[in-house]
Amino acid sequence: MKRGLFLIVLFGIARPAPAHFVFVLPGSATGEVQVVFNDKLDVDARISGERLALTQLTTVTVQGGRSPLKWSQEEHCLKATLPEPRPVLVGGATTYGYARSSHTGDKPVLVKYYSKAILGPLDAAVGLRLGDEARYEIVPESVEGRFRLRVLHGSEPVAGARFSSLMAAGNPPRRGVTDEVGLIQESFEKPGRYGVWVKIIEPTPGEWEGKPYDEVHHFATLVVDVSEKHP
Repeated sequence: MKRGLFLIVLFGIARPAPAHFVFVLPGSATGEVQVVFNDKLDVDARISGERLALTQLTTVTVQGGRSPLKWSQEEHCLKATLPEPRPVLVGGATTYGYARSSHTGDKPVLVKYYSKAILGPLDAAVGLRLGDEARYEIVPESVEGRFRLRVLHGSEPVAGARFSSLMAAGNPPRRGVTDEVGLIQESFEKPGRYGVWVKIIEPTPGEWEGKPYDEVHHFATLVVDVSEKHP
């Protein structure tokens, strides 16, 4: 991790309203994905799809090949149809823009999201990266025969970061801290859909659309479906 970088990963803190994150979700139709803005792994009917307008989607094949993916804006989300042959990973980079609220500590900030979803067997997605499309990334890996997630900043692991995994079934978030090599020490063995997110704050001032900000808030998310057959 670069010197001078402040890393903060926040979960479950009482706030006036829940924070929202960008998640890529397998859609209801075969071969489709949705990009949603929510604190849950679902579409938020209170949110306009326009909030996700500055999103670029990328597909990654099992061989590591990357291609841009076009999306259409729906009322409350974005939707995209996957190409053939089917990719095993879909990711996105979303510039949310300027924000200042209780969620930012009343500081003016620039907010960016890096979201990913694993499609199909977990083993096929091990080690696959979005690369330059994501400044921060949660990467699937196989460690001692077990499926694990590693938080990376470029090629550098992010150690000592708190994390939280959500389940679509509504189970309470599971929390922890990444180890010295950036691994999230969760087994992800219970079948179901998981969503994981981290928050990284960079104290880099700048200006967005004429509005000065003090920091850049980066969010990385990952969604994965775990089957009963997975070890």
